[in-house]
Amino acid sequence: MKTFFDLLILSFALWAVSARAGGNITCSTPRENKVFTLNDDSIAFHKNGHRELASLVEVNTVKTGSGMTKTLWMDGQKHIIHINDMKNFSETEDYIILRSRQGHEVIYPLSCK
Repeated sequence: MKTFFDLLILSFALWAVSARAGGNITCSTPRENKVFTLNDDSIAFHKNGHRELASLVEVNTVKTGSGMTKTLWMDGQKHIIHINDMKNFSETEDYIILRSRQGHEVIYPLSCK
C-alpha cells in the first residue's frame, strides 16, 4: 500500500514538472521594444500592454536539443527567435533577429522567463 502512494506521489510530481515545461515563455528585448509569449505552436506579440495575436501567421518551429528556433513573417519582417536552452534562459545565447525583405537585419538579446 505504501508503494502505491509513493508511486502516486511520484506520478503527480512528474506530471507537474512536464506541465510546467510545456507552458508559455514570455520574452522581451532590451527596453521592451518587442514583448511576446511563445507557445508550442503560436506566438502572441504584446503591444502597449495588449496582446496582438501572431499565431495566424505561419510559425515554423525547429527543436534543437534542449532549445528551439521559431521563424515567422510579420509586418514585412522575418522574425527568427532562438532559445538556446529551454530550461536555462540566457541573455547571451537567446536572441531575436529581425530581417527586412531587403536583407537588413538587427539582432537583439532576449530576456525570457
